[in-house]
Amino acid sequence: MVRRYEMRNEDLLQKIDTLQFQLNEIFKQKGSLTDCAVVKVSQELDDYVVEHQRRMRDEVSGK
Repeated sequence: MVRRYEMRNEDLLQKIDTLQFQLNEIFKQKGSLTDCAVVKVSQELDDYVVEHQRRMRDEVSGK
């Protein structure tokens, strides 16, 4: 399994899209934002979004 910080930008964005879709689907099934499955996917999505933001920040600052 490739760690998020080792992923190419295109793959990272694809993973974010996939997790967003999964999050929406799980929420539709569970009907609650506090359901364990919803929270788990949401937290994973957060990690990938933060990684993407870090990369964008580093790109702008020239790192």
